[in-house]
Amino acid sequence: MSVRKRIGNSDSGGGSKGKSKYEAKKPKVIVISADFQEKVFQLMESDRFKKIVQNRLEDVLGERIEQLERELEERCRKLKILEEELKVLDEKVKLLSEVKDSGVSAMNGGSNTGVKVGGGADQEKSEDPGEMERRSVVVAGVPEYGGNDRMRWSWDYHCVGKLFHFLDIGSPPVSIYRLGKAVPGKSRLLKVVMPRSWDQQTLLARAPKLRYFPCGTTPVYVRASLTKTQREELRNKQKAKINDPVTSNVKNNYNTPHSSHPPSSPPPSSVPQQLVENMDTGN
Repeated sequence: MSVRKRIGNSDSGGGSKGKSKYEAKKPKVIVISADFQEKVFQLMESDRFKKIVQNRLEDVLGERIEQLERELEERCRKLKILEEELKVLDEKVKLLSEVKDSGVSAMNGGSNTGVKVGGGADQEKSEDPGEMERRSVVVAGVPEYGGNDRMRWSWDYHCVGKLFHFLDIGSPPVSIYRLGKAVPGKSRLLKVVMPRSWDQQTLLARAPKLRYFPCGTTPVYVRASLTKTQREELRNKQKAKINDPVTSNVKNNYNTPHSSHPPSSPPPSSVPQQLVENMDTGN
């Protein structure tokens, strides 16, 4: 009797399990009423819900937004620095292009007595003469060479290049030309116009090194370019020194044993004799 009950119980239990498995396979359909949907929409449109969502988004994205803002400010700062550097580079490129173009135009021809490397006639008229003098120097002792204007200009440019290389002058000259009319057997002064007055001052500051320049028997001198009034004043000072009895007495006593110069050497002068002799030829 007990065995039969066990068998019956086992059969009934197996049937219930099979029935539950069959029912689990059926999809459950959830029906949402229109009233519930309306309440959900009202909740989403309410200010309270919007504020909760906004606060949650700020908590999640706030730190990321602040990081992006900091990166944007840093990029803007770097961009401003690059723009300023680019502006400076544009000015330098423009200056170099002007110097290059003027140099090419001078290489294409022109008389050796008046080769203008930079600018045209209109620029020369508008340019302040005093400003050009502040950028110019006069070189004495450079011999003239060449059978025509082209050869003479090339020779002068080559000589100035050697002087600049010896004095370590990096800025190229704007203009190179001889002063006065050509005289057979005599070298004229050479005028060199620099791009800036600072370049002229640098050249004059390093000019004393030319005493060691390998130029042969004829020394090379460099002085600042002078206006007509300055040339007259300097010439008058030289004449006054010659006519001054004190200066003459110094010249007569120049060969005393206390002198540091040999008897055969001339007395030192602040301006080379060649520069004084050529004062009337120009700047």
